[in-house]
Amino acid sequence: MSTLRFSDGVAIDTSGDYRTLRLPDGWYVVGNGLCCPCRGESDAIKLRDELKKNVSNQTSRQVP
Repeated sequence: MSTLRFSDGVAIDTSGDYRTLRLPDGWYVVGNGLCCPCRGESDAIKLRDELKKNVSNQTSRQVP
């Protein structure tokens, strides 16, 4: 488990699949070790979907 801890007491678990997260200071996309701030909910959803698509494309291109 990868957790970012901030001095204000906020802790963000960055493990697992990409997902959106709403915190008091804004929207974030977190997952796969990433924590990326976004301008709003729609931007967070768009970024999450793009990241999920990229992961899917990389997985499908790998040859066993």
